Amino acid sequence: MGRKIIKKQLKEVLVQRKVVQAPKSKPVTKRKAKKQAVDLPKDPQAAADALEAGLKYYKRTSGPSSKTADLISQLAEALQQATGAPPAGHGASVSVRGVAFHPPGAARPLLTGVSLDLPADSLSVLSGPSGAGKTTLLHVLAGLSEATAGTILLGGAAAPRPASPAPAAAPARLRASGVVFQFPERHFLGSTLVEELTLGWPETGPGRTRLAQRAQQVLAAVGLSSTPLQARLSSLSDGYKRRVALAVQLIQQPRLLLLDEPLAGLDWMARRDLLTLLQKLKGQCTMLVVSHEIAELTPLADAVWRLADGGRGAYRLDQSAITALKLTSGADQP
Repeated sequence: MGRKIIKKQLKEVLVQRKVVQAPKSKPVTKRKAKKQAVDLPKDPQAAADALEAGLKYYKRTSGPSSKTADLISQLAEALQQATGAPPAGHGASVSVRGVAFHPPGAARPLLTGVSLDLPADSLSVLSGPSGAGKTTLLHVLAGLSEATAGTILLGGAAAPRPASPAPAAAPARLRASGVVFQFPERHFLGSTLVEELTLGWPETGPGRTRLAQRAQQVLAAVGLSSTPLQARLSSLSDGYKRRVALAVQLIQQPRLLLLDEPLAGLDWMARRDLLTLLQKLKGQCTMLVVSHEIAELTPLADAVWRLADGGRGAYRLDQSAITALKLTSGADQP
């Protein structure tokens, strides 16, 4: 099914649900017709409803073939860019099975037989002793490193896909993920807020316009809307630097957001504000938070995982184990 036909059918669905107005019956130019075909709703809920209706329509009429699914994925991405909010089911479901990582020249592997599951749009916490490989696992999940054994499956796409998720190589994981490193200010490349936010953006065109619109929404969401864009990053508090790092990733709308010790080095007020931000982000994407400070994070978490000493596997903690670990929270740190 061609791209123009897909767009035309989606337009019909939007009109039927009274999300957008029907095009006038008088003749229009090709340029105006093309503009009408991609006139998508601005209200996020209306957009999500329309997309859901469109997907059901395609399933009923043409079936979820791989070609049609790819086209729908592109439409879903265009829809979320137009509305400034990801559609329902934006987060990736992640299934890790038997993952190992043995860097070249190392005497032993840093990870061995690690298996865990992250449901779509959930928030999970990963704890473990220092040196267990928590940061290494984040890098592997993000596609910054490739596992030397095992599989990592990504699922939960908005468009119709096969029921079983497919193994995702490092480049695919890199496109789907965002990473907020520990002490992210050490990784800043810009000197001002606007330089850091816009690094890597297209210089001109609709792509830059969409990112700029998204940036305004993200800055408001993370509490940076009142911060001047020309503010020097070095002048911001540690808590606000974490907000900047979060904003940089959220603008790209990752399906999997990975945070490495986001509370480290923050005072109690900045920690409280960051926890509030994480609470607001729940449901917008899948999150995995590495932290020694699980007492503050477990109220937000859907699951708590612990990486064994030496990276030799991972296991999910039950409530009694979480309670016991809270009593010694921070004891894993050197």
